[in-house]
Amino acid sequence: HTSPTGALPPPRWGAAPRAANQFKGGALTVLGVLMTAGGFWLVRGDRGADPDLPVTDRAELGRREGWSFTTVDTDLLSTWRDNPHFGTSPAAWNVLRGTHEGFAFVVFDYRRYSGGANTAWMLFHPRPSPEFVAWAAKQGGLNRKPLAWVLTSDERAVVNVANRVHRSTKPDQVLRHVTVMAEIVRRFERSTIPAAE
Repeated sequence: HTSPTGALPPPRWGAAPRAANQFKGGALTVLGVLMTAGGFWLVRGDRGADPDLPVTDRAELGRREGWSFTTVDTDLLSTWRDNPHFGTSPAAWNVLRGTHEGFAFVVFDYRRYSGGANTAWMLFHPRPSPEFVAWAAKQGGLNRKPLAWVLTSDERAVVNVANRVHRSTKPDQVLRHVTVMAEIVRRFERSTIPAAE
C-alpha cells in the first residue's frame, strides 16, 4: 500500500524485535525444562541406586536380626576410592550391616561410572593381613555360586561384586553370598594352622 503522497509506508520496526523476543522466550522455556530434567536426574542418582527395585529383603532382614539398614551412606566408600568397581560411586545405597557366622559384613548398592547400578558384598577380615592377599592369589575357584566376581586384593575384606542389582523375595538369600565368603576366609585360616607333627 502507498500513502496519499504515493510514498511507501515506513517499515514496522517493532515486528522484528517482537518476534525475536518471542523466540528468546521460547528458548528460555526449553532451557528451563532441560535444566529441571537434568536436576531431577542428578537428584535421583544421588538418592537411590535403582528406585524401581524395592529393598524389602535387606530391610526385613535387618529388622529381624537387629542389624543396621541405611538408605544412603556417603562415608562407606570413602576409603575404597582405588577400587575400580565402586570407587567412583558418590555413595552407597540400601546399606545393610551386620554380623553373620562371626564375621562383620556389609551389603550395598552402588553406581558404576557408566551410570548403571550393581550390588556388592564386603566380608571384613577379623585380622587383616597381606598374607591373605598372597594366599588368595594362588587359589582357584573362588568365584563359585552364588558369588559372581570375588575381589581379594585388599587385606581388609573379601569383596563380591554382582553383575546386577540383587533383590530377592527371601531375605535369607542376601546371606548366601556372606556364607560363601566366610568359607573363603576359613579356608585361609585353616591353611595357616601348622600341621601336627
